[in-house]
Amino acid sequence: MKKVVVQHHRNRSPHSSISFVKGQSGELKNLQKFDNVILKKGKAGMKQTFKKAATAAIFVLISTSMMAPLSFAQLLQEQEKETTLLSKEQLQETEAFHIGVLAYLWGYPLVMNHNHRLAMSAVEKPLPSGIYAPLNVLNPSRRLLGPEWKARFASHEVIFGQVWLDLSEEPMVMEIPDDHGGRYFSISFYDYRGDLIRTIGTRATGGKGGEFLLVGPHFRGESFPTLNVIPCPTRYVYGQGRIVVKKEDPAEIATVVNIMRQYYSVIPYSRWLDPSLPPKPFQSSEKVNPGLVPQDLQFFHILGETMKIVSPREEERGMYALFKTIGLSEYGFDYGALGEHAKAGLKKAVPEARQMMVSRAQSLFTYTSGWFYPALATGWSGLRFLDRAAMCYAFDPFAGLAVEQLCPRTNTDIHGEKLDGAKKRYKLHFKDGLPPVDGAWALALYDNNGIMFGNPANRYSISSITSGLEYHKDGSLTILIQADEPTDQKEKCNWLPAPKGEFWLMLHLWQPKDKALKGKWKLPGVEPTNDLLHRNKPSLLK
Repeated sequence: MKKVVVQHHRNRSPHSSISFVKGQSGELKNLQKFDNVILKKGKAGMKQTFKKAATAAIFVLISTSMMAPLSFAQLLQEQEKETTLLSKEQLQETEAFHIGVLAYLWGYPLVMNHNHRLAMSAVEKPLPSGIYAPLNVLNPSRRLLGPEWKARFASHEVIFGQVWLDLSEEPMVMEIPDDHGGRYFSISFYDYRGDLIRTIGTRATGGKGGEFLLVGPHFRGESFPTLNVIPCPTRYVYGQGRIVVKKEDPAEIATVVNIMRQYYSVIPYSRWLDPSLPPKPFQSSEKVNPGLVPQDLQFFHILGETMKIVSPREEERGMYALFKTIGLSEYGFDYGALGEHAKAGLKKAVPEARQMMVSRAQSLFTYTSGWFYPALATGWSGLRFLDRAAMCYAFDPFAGLAVEQLCPRTNTDIHGEKLDGAKKRYKLHFKDGLPPVDGAWALALYDNNGIMFGNPANRYSISSITSGLEYHKDGSLTILIQADEPTDQKEKCNWLPAPKGEFWLMLHLWQPKDKALKGKWKLPGVEPTNDLLHRNKPSLLK
């Protein structure tokens, strides 16, 4: 539409103008008449006309401003007529329900991490199998992890060590060697909420170790000029370390086990200052005490136990005031003080909050060619408690940064059908190059519960450390995924055994390169090769 500009050259600034779009003919004529009146009457008339126009405009504005609140008030009155009032008992139940949902989402990572500490460190001494150990004791695995560990989506290519630190009495010194023989390594520390505090390793510190002093939130002591100080916001801190082996060989595995067992150490600060002090006795975590709380409200009981341990952040104090109305405080969960209606509201809150959390977890992944790619922004929580709970549920209570480890997963083929070794054979062909990493990569197979699939071949993954793989002439690699053992010897070299049932695949990328993190490299889809009725087939590797 043509734009028209009417300019007034008399008794006003030469830069003034009134502009509008042609087509609004009534408004245009009115403005033109008003303009002609102003031009004819001269200065005195113009003042009088403007005075009348201004008065009219003010009247319209006042009338409008008076009518708007009245209209909104009427709207509220109409809404109130349609609102069913709750009884006192219903109000108590509804209030407890809504506050309970918030408490569940906020507290889910705390409860999971609390249970993890109790399970992993409630022992009197380090267990020979590794991993399980009292507080302040690092007890590395003595071999590569396999299905016997019953750990969900565990990695088979690493020697793994973890430690729960109790910083309530004094700081702890963590000694980490510089020399790992060119192997990828990392050790990350997390607070009781699951937030990442610090990572030391190949990527984070350029492969340098050192002596690191972990200081709890309530320690008041001297400065530590000769140590790398890591301030920790919670009394309990979880440390998780990994060293990737170069090849699946007994001598190599023994070397890596020795690095973690001999050169990684956790020392109380007092004994680090004075090595002549005797070692402190082992300190195990307390046993789980369910109290008198029924099973369907045990979550809030455990959350109350963690609130005794973890001091509130400044931004959480308002929520603590809310939580007191449902019996939750820094003194625990006061189940006995709740009325029956409040208890009923909390019982309804648990499945509702869990449904929200599980639903939110679905959006943390992107989906490409059948593979679920996790969100890159893991390792910290912020104030979005639903996201924090969903990350804890979908990934791990201690989800690290994707720049250290990126793990796409799938349980469907490229056509969207469930992976099932009883029905089909599959292949994964890396035609666009092997996974881009600075550390290592591994394609691991798990049963439908996420546990490594035990098989007679004792092969749980195919990775950058797998020896004897057969590559195509162009350098690409095809991995065969099936329940039955291939008869062709070349195919057998690239065989990843599958169960006769549904299963999962996960690709572990240790220190992935930018093109993997930025989505410039994507995994190919898992292709079904044939059904199990066709036994005679040409070799897929030729």
